[in-house]
Amino acid sequence: MGIKRILQNRRLSAVKRDQKARFAPSGAISVRTVGLVLYLEDNDQLTLLEKLCWLFFKRGAVCHVCIYIKNKALIKYQPPRKNDWLVLSKEHVNWYGVVRPGLSDAFFKQSFDILINISPKYFFTTSFIAAKAQAKLKIGRYEWPHSPYQLVLGCDQIIKDDDFISLLKKCLAYIKMA
Repeated sequence: MGIKRILQNRRLSAVKRDQKARFAPSGAISVRTVGLVLYLEDNDQLTLLEKLCWLFFKRGAVCHVCIYIKNKALIKYQPPRKNDWLVLSKEHVNWYGVVRPGLSDAFFKQSFDILINISPKYFFTTSFIAAKAQAKLKIGRYEWPHSPYQLVLGCDQIIKDDDFISLLKKCLAYIKMA
C-alpha cells in the first residue's frame, strides 16, 4: 500500500461522519433535497445524471450536483440549471485528492435528504465529497474501506442507466423514501 493510499484512508476515516441513518423508519419520508456526486469519465454518464435529476424533479425534489473531472475538455455540456451544478477539476484538489476549501463549501454545508454517489467505480475524491457532505442517507454503488455510505447498492460493475435507476427506485421504495 502506497503513501497516497494510506493518507487517503486516514483522511476518509477522519472525515467520516455518523453512519447511522437520521430518519424515522416508520411511515413514508418525503425527499426534498438530493445531492448527486459523480466522477465524470465520459459524457455518456451525463445521461444517467439527467435521468436522475428528472426523476427527483418529478417527485418535487431539488437536485444539487457535484461533478469531479480530471479533464475539463470532457464537459462541453451546459447543465439545465447552472446554479445547482458544481464542477470541480484537478485544480480544486490537492495531490492526493482532498478537495481544497473554498469553492465546494456551499455544497458541503447544504443539508440533503439523500446523497447518491453515482460514480461507476471507486474514486477517492468523490468518496471524500460524499463523506464530507451532510445527508440523512448516503447511497453508494460500491463498498470500500472507510466507506461513508449507509446504503450500498452493490453494483460494482457498470450497468445500464435504466437498470441502475430501477434498482435505486426499488431500494428507495423499500426504505419508504420514494
